[in-house]
Amino acid sequence: MKVIEGTVVVLDDNVGANSIIAPEYSLGKLTPEAGEHVFPKTDFSGDRKIYTGAILVAGEKFGHGSAREQVVLALQQAGVKAMIARSFAPPFFRNAVNQGLPVFVSTETVESVESGDELRIDFEAWSLTNLRTGDTFSADPLPEFVRKIVDMGGVSSYMKEMIGRSAAADGR
Repeated sequence: MKVIEGTVVVLDDNVGANSIIAPEYSLGKLTPEAGEHVFPKTDFSGDRKIYTGAILVAGEKFGHGSAREQVVLALQQAGVKAMIARSFAPPFFRNAVNQGLPVFVSTETVESVESGDELRIDFEAWSLTNLRTGDTFSADPLPEFVRKIVDMGGVSSYMKEMIGRSAAADGR
């Protein structure tokens, strides 16, 4: 059973991709320093350690405005472990799944946590527990294969396993 624990960082509604990381840091090949440039215009942007092990919690339409997969990769480089929101922009959600960044839609979690809370995410139960209050919340269900992609660390690992299974079934 996979479990993630991390510290909550609460963000607003309508956090666009360019607010997460500016295009000059995320166009083309992502540099190893890209994680140092996430959220440049927030009150806590000077303290990069805030993201190490963080579970970001946001409102509506997180990640809107761009389909750049580098936005997700920069969050991972910054140390973000998972994302919870009321809703995600579809390209951001797809990119997060493809890169293995766990994403959860859970309005009740968004409405109930505060920055600094500790959360436990249980992948088997698809539940989110606030360790400060003891409250447990559910997340909108995802298809099993999508959950497996995230659990395996992204679509590349998932496809390698599927190809290996197919080859084994064919006797190769």
